[in-house]
Amino acid sequence: MAKHLIIIFLFISLNSKTIDIELDQMSAPEIYERCYAKLLNKPVPQDNSVLIGLSSKPIQDAENACENLLNLAEFDSTTDQIQNKNGEEAKEILKTFQLLHNSWFSSKVILDDSPIQKLLYDVDEPANYWTRALFRPNTRVDSVLLYNKSLKSIRSRPDLLTKSHYQVRTFFSYPNNIIGVTRSDLDILLRVSFIKDMSLVKIKDATIDGRNYDYIDVPNENISQFGDLIGITDQPPLIIPRLLFPLSNNSKIDINLLNPLGGFNYNIDIHKHDGGGILGSNVYAFKNSNLNRGSKAKGYDIIDRRFASRVFEDLLCYQLPILSPQDVIVYPNSIYPFQRNRSCMQCHATIDEFAMMQRNYIFISNSSFTGSFLKPTSTPIPMAQDPSPIGAQFFARQKLPSDPSSTDFAFSPPAGTLDFRTFSGSRVRANITSFEDVGKILSQQDDFYTCTAKKYYKYFTGIDVQLGSIAKTPLEQQHLDFVSKLGNELKNSSQQSTKELIVKIFKSKAFQSRNYKTEENSP
Repeated sequence: MAKHLIIIFLFISLNSKTIDIELDQMSAPEIYERCYAKLLNKPVPQDNSVLIGLSSKPIQDAENACENLLNLAEFDSTTDQIQNKNGEEAKEILKTFQLLHNSWFSSKVILDDSPIQKLLYDVDEPANYWTRALFRPNTRVDSVLLYNKSLKSIRSRPDLLTKSHYQVRTFFSYPNNIIGVTRSDLDILLRVSFIKDMSLVKIKDATIDGRNYDYIDVPNENISQFGDLIGITDQPPLIIPRLLFPLSNNSKIDINLLNPLGGFNYNIDIHKHDGGGILGSNVYAFKNSNLNRGSKAKGYDIIDRRFASRVFEDLLCYQLPILSPQDVIVYPNSIYPFQRNRSCMQCHATIDEFAMMQRNYIFISNSSFTGSFLKPTSTPIPMAQDPSPIGAQFFARQKLPSDPSSTDFAFSPPAGTLDFRTFSGSRVRANITSFEDVGKILSQQDDFYTCTAKKYYKYFTGIDVQLGSIAKTPLEQQHLDFVSKLGNELKNSSQQSTKELIVKIFKSKAFQSRNYKTEENSP
């Protein structure tokens, strides 16, 4: 009798285990509810026709429905906009991913967060590279590191159909540097100033005659748009004549030094891209640089270290240090304390040598240190008596011309080293002279693609895989293996499609399980 009871108990236990596993597998409607909530950041309406149609349907139908939902936000490659600009679901999906991609960056705002910067530069530009790679047909994920143009968001507002683009809301008004349109399509939205005659700029003197300023009206196509995101396209050039090169020590760069051969072009395209996808984005530099406005690089004393560290953190999921103590060289007689310490050099050997490539970059301004402009008058009027601005103040990033014979570090030819170890332990060490060089090298690393897979996997499943670490449990190892597989397939596929990667996550056991952290339902 006891023997029969044991057999019955084992039979019930084994069948209960099977039932538990089957119950843990979500049904087709449940899978669609989960992907809908993730893609649109809100619950699916219970009267949704797709949801209702999935009742009693196989799991594969739900996977296809999730993929179709994701495809709603695909761009038309000729217009760079979603195909159905009035489709609310498409706009919600696009918004969800733009917010997600923005969250991947350590710094979310421009450090000099003045209103003028938000109108001249698209603050979402770094995220635009990821969103464009996801939704623009035949756009590979390595374009995030290789594309050589600045990007801007295309946005729409239904209330603009009967009003001028900026008539809906007054952003700012005179005399606070930005003109807000409130009445007419003919009203000027934004004008910026520039120097009329560079020969009148007083070298090593912060005082500039206000009458030496002129201004241009910025075309609406160059101004950041507001409203619902409906696409992403190339940023058109915006040429500003004769910008200033102020220095942080209250002096100015001698204009004759800007190009020893003479004839430096002061007509600067403030949207000029410097290669390397996100790396060459001015907005990414504004958000991450540690250089002050007007501050030149000066060897190890002044150099853009923060930018270098953020590149590794934001794009490869690295946390410094990423070199071992044996990798670095210390200099016992150095004037810099950090170069005499091995643990310090584990970080500095990476970020400093990266930043050496950026030595020519400077953040320039269109205003004097007094920060005010004067209206042109026939009779000179002291600035204190007539502070009315004739154009908004802003800053831009510019690359100084290099000269092999220059003794000024900021004018010497750019030369740096990319030096780090990957999650697998392999060392990468290469000479770099441009952001384009860096982008090409990083796009060849497995870790860029695995990092991308990790971020999407975390969003859709809630599981934060620790790359480069030793898994503590078999379940952690299985998740790590799955993310590594996703990254490897992304890198080596001809399309390098992040959309395909997301669809694979939809089909994973982790996504389709009610409790995706159980041992039975690991990927």
